[in-house]
Amino acid sequence: MPSGAPPAHKAVRAILNDGNSTFAVRAIARNSTSARAAELEKAGAQVVEADLDDLKSLETAFAGAYSTFCVINFWVHFSPEKEIAQAGNLAQAAAADPDRTS
Repeated sequence: MPSGAPPAHKAVRAILNDGNSTFAVRAIARNSTSARAAELEKAGAQVVEADLDDLKSLETAFAGAYSTFCVINFWVHFSPEKEIAQAGNLAQAAAADPDRTS
């Protein structure tokens, strides 16, 4: 379940383009109706909306995911403190699902 900027988009596309993969892809978007989200959805990803500053929205987005790949886009806010807080939210949300394997 990738979250984040272009590196995450590349991970999504790599999984979707892997003919041997048995994984479904769920991608997190700040705006699930954006053009980028629509591109990912068209490629076969399930797109869910969540906010890296909102732990509950991340927990909902991560629920039932086998694994996560997260990227924080520092260039949106230029704040090391916010980056640390968002990383903490991502880690807490991923750890909140008792069925998560990685």
